[in-house]
Parts: sequence; structure tokens; C-alpha cells
Amino acid sequence: MTDKIQHRATCAACFGVYAVKGSLLVHHGYQRPGHGWQTPSCYGAYKAHFGTPEGLKIAEKWLVVVRQMNERHVAKVAELEPAFLALPPYRAWPKDSAERKLTDDYYEHSRLARWTASEIKDLEKRIADWVPAAPVEVKVAAKVVIIHLADPHRGGKVCAGLMADRWSGQTTNDRKAVTCTRCAARFAWLDKREAAKAAQATR
Repeated sequence: MTDKIQHRATCAACFGVYAVKGSLLVHHGYQRPGHGWQTPSCYGAYKAHFGTPEGLKIAEKWLVVVRQMNERHVAKVAELEPAFLALPPYRAWPKDSAERKLTDDYYEHSRLARWTASEIKDLEKRIADWVPAAPVEVKVAAKVVIIHLADPHRGGKVCAGLMADRWSGQTTNDRKAVTCTRCAARFAWLDKREAAKAAQATR
């Protein structure tokens, strides 16, 4: 497989560098924990990159959003602070207690208030220093396709530990074509299972 040329540019929200398709950034900023769902995507996903005038407008809109977030967290900290300061000296509050919830909420809103304040400063500087920029070309190594062994009993691939993961990837019934090391490690186990079933059938 040959390497390919990929065009990459800066996101107007998180300022990470990602691939672009046309003038739009690819999907990014999310995670797939492995249970059939994903976390929220970045605000700048599927939008114009920061090096374009459209991308600058997206950054300005994101700045408005972050300022609103900061105002909410600062207000919540001010609301919770009197009760938080009135708590006795710290101890290990029971998990479901009102004191534990108050403490967790206060620290979480304080953290987010600090993060959004820092984000606002960074966004304001980036917007003030903006200059147009074209995507850059990057040579990307060709992706190696992993071939899994198809599970004849459960369906999907042999190496899957979770149901959500079972149907991803390419599968084959030809062991010689398998490149997944986890599937290959189960060849002996599969042979033993088939031999046991065959022996039981002859009884």
C-alpha cells in the first residue's frame, strides 16, 4: 500500500490540527468509550478551518459560547460558596451525602470557571492575531487493514471481548489471511473447542 498526501488545518474551536475535506475539518474531539456510544464532538468539527474568514467567524462564535459558560460557572460558584465555606473541616463525606454533593459541585464549577477564563484569554489572543492560512500537505503512511477471523458461532470476529466491538473490522474464514494477532492467538482454543464438540457428537 502506498502513502498518501493529506491536507491538514487548524480547528477554529480547539485549535488542534486535523485533516480537511474541501475547506471543512473532519470529525474530531470525541471519544468512543467502547459501549456503543461516543462523547460530544468538537464545536469546530465539520466546519471551516481557522485559516479562512469563515473559520475566524466560527472562533468568534465559540468565544461567545465560552464567555456564557464562564458566566454560568462563576455564578454557580458564588451561589455555592457560602454553604461550602460553612462546612466543617474536610473529612471523607459519605458518597450520597448532601455534603459530598455540595463539595463535588463546588470544586467542579470552580474548575470549569478557571478553565473557561483561561480559554477566553487564549481565544481573544488568537482572534486578535488572526491571519489567513492555507491547509498544509502532510504525507501519511497508508493504513494497514487488520483482518480478523470470523467467529462461526457468535458471529463477528473471534477476538472481540465486547458485543459493541464484535462487528467492527474486516473478517475472513481463511486463517492464512488473518493478520489480527489476538485472533491468531485463539486458533488453538478454537481447534480444541471444535475437537471437543466432535468427540461429544460421536458418543
